[in-house]
Amino acid sequence: MHGDKADGKWKDGMMYRNEHLKKLVKAEVINAAVSSALLLLIVSLCFSGFYLTYRELYHGPPIPFERLWADQEIVRSATITKMPERVYPSYYMVWVGDYAILMTNMEDSLRKMELRPSVTVSGVIRVLDEEDPAARAARAYYRAHELYTAQEQEDFSCYYLDCAGISFTKWLLEKHPASYAFSVPLLILLCLIESDHSIIRAWKHLHPVTGNSRCTIREIDEQASDPRSVWLGAYDVYITPELLISVRYGMTAVAFEEIREVYARRSWCIGNEGTRDYPAYRLCQRYHIMARTGKHRSVQLYVQDGTANCPVLRRIIEERCTGVVWNIGTK
Repeated sequence: MHGDKADGKWKDGMMYRNEHLKKLVKAEVINAAVSSALLLLIVSLCFSGFYLTYRELYHGPPIPFERLWADQEIVRSATITKMPERVYPSYYMVWVGDYAILMTNMEDSLRKMELRPSVTVSGVIRVLDEEDPAARAARAYYRAHELYTAQEQEDFSCYYLDCAGISFTKWLLEKHPASYAFSVPLLILLCLIESDHSIIRAWKHLHPVTGNSRCTIREIDEQASDPRSVWLGAYDVYITPELLISVRYGMTAVAFEEIREVYARRSWCIGNEGTRDYPAYRLCQRYHIMARTGKHRSVQLYVQDGTANCPVLRRIIEERCTGVVWNIGTK
């Protein structure tokens, strides 16, 4: 079999006409589409939660100096270009444009100000009691610098920006829980669907893995539809006049004349030794039966759990292939 690109361009697209293959591929493509949609939705939900949290914590609205009020649900941002002045232990008077306001927990920002011409700070506006020493220190600063009216001095001195670090994770989970309330169940559902690699299988069905001859979908379909072809349900393979076609984990096809060696690759999986009503899961070995061509190209023939023995398939391959080496269990 020596396909080319022109051969593979069917007017109906990359779909199979063999009824068995068409039904199988259609089901896999639908599963893959559902998985892809779920994955896109999960990524969108998670991204929206992260983006909103980042924007709120690091690019929040400015301080409303025209009408100050305390709101612990809003993180405010301000850019400072002048070194803050300490007016009371842990409290600093900070100029933001033409306004000055108390801020606290500014140790990191002060270190940055020594290295940069400007620093952006973020925090939550909180309220001080008017008799608090820090509030009195703020009023004294306003009077000394002749800032604001007398009433504004009383009002402004009771507000300060708390720049204490806000936990990104805590804010994310508290302010945007919907993103993860929906994404976690969807992620679990996606894991259940993708436990059998439906997206990968669908891709391989539409882009078959082949041997040296690079068979097209049209050639695979024609071989599977040949009256002389035999379907081996136990192995999920077609034995055709020229090709061995496997459909268990994506479409693979290899010409019998190209097979030079058959070997097994082992991996681990969770297998169910019980029934549907009474499952009994345990860790077991999974065997990937591979065919190697004369040009050292490996093609997966089928997969099964627990054992690599495949007497029927071995008999067929040895009858159809000249000089094939059977190395099951040696790799």
